Amino acid sequence: MKRVKQYILPLLTFLLIAAGAAMPFAVSWVQDNRISGLQEEFPLSTVNLKLQQEVGVSTVLRLSSGNCNSIPWEEETKLTAQEAVEAAMAAVAELEAYGLLASGTIDRIQDKESWAEPILLIGEDGSSALVWNCYWSGDRRDLYLFLIDDATGKAVELVVSSPTPKDTEAAHALFANWNTFLQDYYGMEIISVKEDSQELDSEGVVFQFSLGADLQDGLALCELELKMLDGVTTFN
Repeated sequence: MKRVKQYILPLLTFLLIAAGAAMPFAVSWVQDNRISGLQEEFPLSTVNLKLQQEVGVSTVLRLSSGNCNSIPWEEETKLTAQEAVEAAMAAVAELEAYGLLASGTIDRIQDKESWAEPILLIGEDGSSALVWNCYWSGDRRDLYLFLIDDATGKAVELVVSSPTPKDTEAAHALFANWNTFLQDYYGMEIISVKEDSQELDSEGVVFQFSLGADLQDGLALCELELKMLDGVTTFN
């Protein structure tokens, strides 16, 4: 039996920012606690260690959108660390092309130091998927963290610096761009959208959207989540 650490990087990063945490602290936290969080005993005998190959990204999207844990991975991978970073950079370029990041983002971060580490996501049902934890060094305006699927090179989770909606109307307009990007990027269809935004005491409004997505895999709708707050957007 091994000790498994729960993967909560995007959520904790979002909460750090929502609480007004300084960027140097956030970067230090990312570097020193890449897979930190709650610990629990997890029987690895129940984990399906047959990694997904030659399949779409839907399996990993479903896994990452639910409750899952993670462990560091030191065995064979399909992608190299450099290829994982390049896949994350490609996602940044697409996000910028859809107007979801500040103009010139790709130019600002392409020469910054980057990191990529493989981890194994483990679902409550024992399903698993190999992903890469990718991120760049930078200041408050350049926060980019991705989980890259090792099989497809697609980003299945992200935390990115992005334009800040000034009001509900602006948030809806920005979400419309996200809606288009997500459907094009994953080849899925978003069937339903539920907004559950809320105002924080000192940090503005959290614009939160729950998406009912048809991942084109013949299964039930998958619930994905998008949040926007104070210049940061998180997905899944």
